[in-house]
Amino acid sequence: MTRSSSEMTGPRLLVELRRRGLTVAQEGDRLRVAPKNALTPEVRETLASRKGDLFSALSLEARILSMPLDRFERERRSLEVRVPWLPETLWFVPGERQVESLTKQGVGRGRIWTVRELLLLYKLPSLDRRRTQEIGQVKARLGGEIVSVEGPDPMYRQGVGR
Repeated sequence: MTRSSSEMTGPRLLVELRRRGLTVAQEGDRLRVAPKNALTPEVRETLASRKGDLFSALSLEARILSMPLDRFERERRSLEVRVPWLPETLWFVPGERQVESLTKQGVGRGRIWTVRELLLLYKLPSLDRRRTQEIGQVKARLGGEIVSVEGPDPMYRQGVGR
C-alpha cells in the first residue's frame, strides 16, 4: 500500500484498494474482494486486520449514496466519484464553501457539482443516461457551472403541470 494501511482511515483504505483495481463489498460478515489474483499477502493481511473499518466505510458510503439531496446538503459531506465514461473523478458537494476549498486544491470547477446544480438537472424533462453523460463531459471540459435550466417544460405545455 502507498502508506501504512494502519494509518489510513477506513474510507481512505477503501479508496486505496479501489485505486489498486480491487472491488470490495460486504456479504454478511465477510468481505468479498475481486479480482482474487490481485490479493497479495500484504493486501490479505490488511483486509483481515482492518475488516471492521472497511465494513464501517462501506456502510457510510451506502448511507450517503442513498440519502436525498437536501439531507446530503445539511450533512456537509463531499464525495469524490469515479465514473467509467470520464477520465477524471467528479466531486459532489453541498455548496460553494466546498467548491472554493476544492478549487484552491487544484480541482477544476467543471469537475465539481453542487446540490443546487444537481437539483437543476433533475428539472430537465428528458434527462436520460446519454444526456447525463453529455452534460457531465461538457461541464468537465469547459470547467463550467450550471447556472440555470431554461425553456418551457413540455409536461406543462401538455397540460400535465397545470
